[in-house]
Amino acid sequence: MAESLDEAVKLLILLSHRAAVLDDTRLNGRLDALVNSYLAGFGTNREQLAKAFSEKAPATTASERIRGRIERGDA
Repeated sequence: MAESLDEAVKLLILLSHRAAVLDDTRLNGRLDALVNSYLAGFGTNREQLAKAFSEKAPATTASERIRGRIERGDA
């Protein structure tokens, strides 16, 4: 499961780099799909995913938005 968590975090980091060229609707749609797929497939919790993302992602406005959305459960 740790490998799956790392893969999900890598995808979230890539998404955070693309956030500047995506409007909120497109960003949120992609984020929601990624997070929901990960949670459904591996049963981990949002806090664990958000923490792993925060530990590896560069601190940017986009990464903070993504982390917040994961934690709130909007995804």
